[in-house]
Amino acid sequence: MILAILVKLVNLANLVILVILMKLVILVKLVILVNLVNLAILVYLVILGNLVILVNLVILVYLVILVKLVILMNLVILVNLVILVRLVILVILVKLVILVNLVILVNLVILVYLVILENLAILVNLVILANLVILVNLVILVKLVILVNLVKLVILVNLVILVNLAILVNLAILAILVNQVILVILVNLVNLVILVNLVNLVILVNLVNLVILVTITHCQDHILTENIWIAWSKT
Repeated sequence: MILAILVKLVNLANLVILVILMKLVILVKLVILVNLVNLAILVYLVILGNLVILVNLVILVYLVILVKLVILMNLVILVNLVILVRLVILVILVKLVILVNLVILVNLVILVYLVILENLAILVNLVILANLVILVNLVILVKLVILVNLVKLVILVNLVILVNLAILVNLAILAILVNQVILVILVNLVNLVILVNLVNLVILVNLVNLVILVTITHCQDHILTENIWIAWSKT
């Protein structure tokens, strides 16, 4: 009788050990599953981080190109301003040369007038000639002034067009920068939503695994209790 009871107790102990081993195996599988899910989430986050870094690098390269274009436009404007200054200096020099020629001509006329003062007819002719020369020089000077003013007007129109183009380019750059910022914000929001969904999925998987584990444990406890009760009843 005692031997039978010992055999039943040993069988009961083996059954308890088997149930514990089954629980441990299920728990290990659940832990492995959770670790795999966490590993997949980590890999996804690493890939997502690399994509964000790549997008930021592309945006940085694009911004560098835009900055270079702006610098080039500013250099073109500076070169045009230098050309305008040189043209103004050239016009001033031309006016000075014409003025010097007029002074020399007047001096020559006065000298000739003093030399041939006795001959009135020749003096009158020289005066007329001097006046004609002065008139011709004045006409040339007026034409040069008109030409210089036309050149200034053309340069001014070109500068206005260039300034408008620079403003348009800056507006385009600003619009592109705003679009890039909006794109980065949208990418970050999408990544945040995906991350929140992944966290919720992990929480849901863990809750499901916990419910399954509790259910299996409860069933196994119930079976173990029934087996113990049956074994005790037989004894």
